[in-house]
Amino acid sequence: MEYRKLPHGKEYEKFGVLCLGMGGIQHTPGEEIEAIIRKAIDHGINFFDLCGFLNFLNAFASICLILSL
Repeated sequence: MEYRKLPHGKEYEKFGVLCLGMGGIQHTPGEEIEAIIRKAIDHGINFFDLCGFLNFLNAFASICLILSL
């Protein structure tokens, strides 16, 4: 994965050049969403676009659960 450093306050944060857009999976069962997010993280994706995701809380909860492990 290729990354870009973007300013955040006095430091920089590293973001992948690829993003996982979540807009098309709003009717996907939670277990499948979790599997998709895990695979994305395993491949270096660290930027998730939740803007078009209608079931935002389901996606947010899945991401929080995965990142806490």
